[in-house]
Amino acid sequence: MARPEDTVMVDDLEQNIAAAERAGLAGVLPTSAAATEKALKAVLGPRPSRKAERAPGS
Repeated sequence: MARPEDTVMVDDLEQNIAAAERAGLAGVLPTSAAATEKALKAVLGPRPSRKAERAPGS
């Protein structure tokens, strides 16, 4: 089961983001695609490289 601190809420309404944050979720209010991507990267951290995801020998 997901824990609130492991969950990100993306919503275009500030009051929904505020409610999510009060519940312990990370909140991202999208203002543009680039800003949303930057905010998600800040919350989630860098994405692993495709090479790191492949099993050895594949």
